Amino acid sequence: MAEETKTQEPLIFGLRTTANREDQVMDFVTSNAEKKKHKVYSIIRPHGMRGYIFLEAETKQDAEQAAFNIPYARGILPKTIEYKEIEHMLEMVKVEMNIRKNDIVEIISGPFKREQAKVTRIDKVKEEVVVELLEAAVPIPITVKMDAVKVIRRESEEEEAPEEENIPLTIPSPEAKARPEFIKPGETFAEKVEEAKEKAEEVIEEVKEAVEKVEEVLHIKKKREKKEKPKPSEDELFSGEDIESIADIGDEELKEELKTKKEEKAKAEKEKQEKSE
Repeated sequence: MAEETKTQEPLIFGLRTTANREDQVMDFVTSNAEKKKHKVYSIIRPHGMRGYIFLEAETKQDAEQAAFNIPYARGILPKTIEYKEIEHMLEMVKVEMNIRKNDIVEIISGPFKREQAKVTRIDKVKEEVVVELLEAAVPIPITVKMDAVKVIRRESEEEEAPEEENIPLTIPSPEAKARPEFIKPGETFAEKVEEAKEKAEEVIEEVKEAVEKVEEVLHIKKKREKKEKPKPSEDELFSGEDIESIADIGDEELKEELKTKKEEKAKAEKEKQEKSE
């Protein structure tokens, strides 16, 4: 009687990873297993689970060798995992997402985690939403998965709008999707940048003109203040101060007058001194 050979069922192992590095570890493990011919049949990352991925391999040694010396991999769990334990993570379940255009949402995963944003477009086919960060200086469209956001506020006018199911869904072409929303169809990014540069130059010219006008007003005001300064009395003029410092008020006519009077006074004093001698 021929002996029946029993085929060993593949085993499932859990591999711990650094949080948010699961996809990179999957790529590294896949490449390593293919290169070194380890008997690893599948690598799974359950959606929403952080810090773990699952390997389906023939033996624990195959799983460990495939994950050996891999960046961000933190070791195979000691016990195997039954399929029924992760079955609910792997089956596709349709979940209705109650997200509408103009909803205020909070991003709950990814690089923009905890940021608040406004929904500008919904793509139900790809299960993605396009949002704009509320605190960003310039509104830039960001595409995230529907399950990466949660609604925190809904605009009142949107509550009265028709339900999302009754609104025909338009899926943008890849070309339209790649174009930022502030660029109109038919325009290129370079044209938009050139237009922005021209506007900036216009603003700079306007600022320069405004500065020149302010300087001109200040100059006129300064001249007026100099002219309106009262002339000193004759006693003040000849109190011993030199002509240059007295005439600093900028009036050339006054300067000449002071010079003449001072010369006359000096001459009179000289004649008086000669007579006394």
